[in-house]
Amino acid sequence: FLSHGEAERLLAALREKDRLTHDLALLSLHSGLRVGEMVKLKWSHIDLDRGLITVLDPKGGEGRVAFMTERVKAMFWAMSRRDPDAFIFVKDNGERITEMPRTFNEAVKDLGLNQGISDPRLKVVAHSLRHTFASWHVEAGTDLYTVKTLMGHSVIQMTERYAHLSNG
Repeated sequence: FLSHGEAERLLAALREKDRLTHDLALLSLHSGLRVGEMVKLKWSHIDLDRGLITVLDPKGGEGRVAFMTERVKAMFWAMSRRDPDAFIFVKDNGERITEMPRTFNEAVKDLGLNQGISDPRLKVVAHSLRHTFASWHVEAGTDLYTVKTLMGHSVIQMTERYAHLSNG
C-alpha cells in the first residue's frame, strides 16, 4: 500500500495529467471503493448533504454506504452535476468508463512507484488504492470489523489480511 506521501505525489501527478483519473484515485483512496463500484456510480447515489455514497451491486453482492471525506465532498461539489440517472465518471465524449484509465499506470511509472519490484502482487495498481484505504484505517486504530464494513467484505477473513498493521 502507499504511504501518505506517495499517495499525495500520485494524486498531484494525476491532477496534472487527467482530472478524471485523479478523481477516481482520490475517491478510492478516501472511500475504499473498487474501480468497478466507482464506474457504476450515478448522481442519485451521491448525498452531498450527508456525505454518503450508496454503493449498489458491489462485487460482494450486498450494497453498502461509503462515507465521504471533506476532499471527496469538495471533488463532487466541483463537478458538473447531471441527471440523477447519469453516470458520474464518463469520458469527454460522455461515454461511460468501465475501468481505470491508462493514465493511472503512466503516472505510477513516471513516479517510479514500481521500480525494482518484480513480484506483480507487490506492484502499485489501481486496486492498491483500496488496499491503501484499509491499511491507513488499521494503522490509525480502526477495528477490523469496522474496516470489513467500510470495505464491503462479505467475510472477516478478507479483512484480516490487514491485521498485522494494527497496534492492538
